[in-house]
Amino acid sequence: MSWSLPLINPNTDHIDDDVFEALTMQQHRRFSMWSIETGQPVLDLLHSAKFICRENGGNFGVVLEGYLPRCKLYGTLLPDGSTHT
Repeated sequence: MSWSLPLINPNTDHIDDDVFEALTMQQHRRFSMWSIETGQPVLDLLHSAKFICRENGGNFGVVLEGYLPRCKLYGTLLPDGSTHT
Protein backbone atom coordinates (compact mmCIF):
# COMPACT_ATOMS: atom_id res chain seq x y z
CA MET A 1 0.00 0.00 0.00
CA SER A 2 1.42 3.39 -0.96
CA TRP A 3 0.88 6.63 0.94
CA SER A 4 0.55 10.32 0.13
CA LEU A 5 0.06 13.49 2.15
CA PRO A 6 0.27 17.24 1.57
CA LEU A 7 3.72 18.80 1.90
CA ILE A 8 2.19 21.73 3.81
CA ASN A 9 0.03 20.52 6.70
CA PRO A 10 -3.33 22.31 6.29
CA ASN A 11 -3.86 22.37 10.08
CA THR A 12 -0.57 24.05 10.96
CA ASP A 13 0.29 25.78 7.66
CA HIS A 14 3.85 24.43 7.96
CA ILE A 15 5.82 21.38 6.87
CA ASP A 16 5.65 18.59 9.46
CA ASP A 17 9.01 17.47 10.86
CA ASP A 18 8.56 13.90 9.59
CA VAL A 19 7.93 15.13 6.06
CA PHE A 20 10.80 17.64 6.26
CA GLU A 21 13.21 14.86 7.26
CA ALA A 22 12.04 12.68 4.34
CA LEU A 23 13.04 15.34 1.79
CA THR A 24 16.48 14.98 0.25
CA MET A 25 19.20 17.62 0.20
CA GLN A 26 18.68 17.88 -3.56
CA GLN A 27 14.99 18.73 -3.04
CA HIS A 28 15.91 21.36 -0.43
CA ARG A 29 18.47 22.76 -2.88
CA ARG A 30 15.80 22.97 -5.60
CA PHE A 31 13.51 24.93 -3.24
CA SER A 32 16.35 27.38 -2.59
CA MET A 33 17.07 27.78 -6.30
CA TRP A 34 13.39 28.46 -7.05
CA SER A 35 13.36 31.07 -4.30
CA ILE A 36 16.45 32.80 -5.70
CA GLU A 37 15.14 32.66 -9.29
CA THR A 38 11.66 33.98 -8.48
CA GLY A 39 12.49 36.29 -5.56
CA GLN A 40 9.78 34.66 -3.44
CA PRO A 41 10.18 33.10 0.01
CA VAL A 42 10.40 29.29 -0.03
CA LEU A 43 7.23 28.81 2.02
CA ASP A 44 5.24 30.99 -0.42
CA LEU A 45 6.54 28.93 -3.34
CA LEU A 46 5.60 25.68 -1.63
CA HIS A 47 2.10 27.00 -0.88
CA SER A 48 1.53 27.92 -4.53
CA ALA A 49 2.94 24.58 -5.73
CA LYS A 50 0.40 22.62 -3.62
CA PHE A 51 2.85 19.72 -3.45
CA ILE A 52 1.68 16.26 -2.42
CA CYS A 53 4.33 13.90 -1.00
CA ARG A 54 4.16 10.39 -2.39
CA GLU A 55 6.04 7.25 -1.57
CA ASN A 56 8.96 6.71 -3.94
CA GLY A 57 8.19 3.09 -4.81
CA GLY A 58 10.09 1.82 -1.78
CA ASN A 59 13.20 3.75 -2.81
CA PHE A 60 15.00 6.48 -0.86
CA GLY A 61 13.20 9.81 -0.41
CA VAL A 62 9.77 11.01 -1.48
CA VAL A 63 8.37 12.25 -4.76
CA LEU A 64 6.63 15.63 -4.70
CA GLU A 65 3.77 16.22 -7.14
CA GLY A 66 2.34 19.67 -7.76
CA TYR A 67 2.67 22.87 -9.77
CA LEU A 68 6.33 23.56 -10.46
CA PRO A 69 7.08 27.16 -9.41
CA ARG A 70 8.99 28.30 -12.50
CA CYS A 71 6.76 26.95 -15.28
CA LYS A 72 3.45 26.58 -13.37
CA LEU A 73 2.90 23.18 -15.01
CA TYR A 74 1.84 20.15 -12.99
CA GLY A 75 4.84 17.91 -12.49
CA THR A 76 7.10 16.08 -10.07
CA LEU A 77 10.20 16.88 -8.07
CA LEU A 78 12.17 13.67 -7.63
CA PRO A 79 14.58 12.87 -4.78
CA ASP A 80 17.57 13.63 -7.04
CA GLY A 81 16.28 17.20 -7.51
CA SER A 82 15.19 16.72 -11.11
CA THR A 83 11.77 17.93 -12.25
CA HIS A 84 9.44 16.36 -14.79
CA THR A 85 6.16 17.49 -16.30
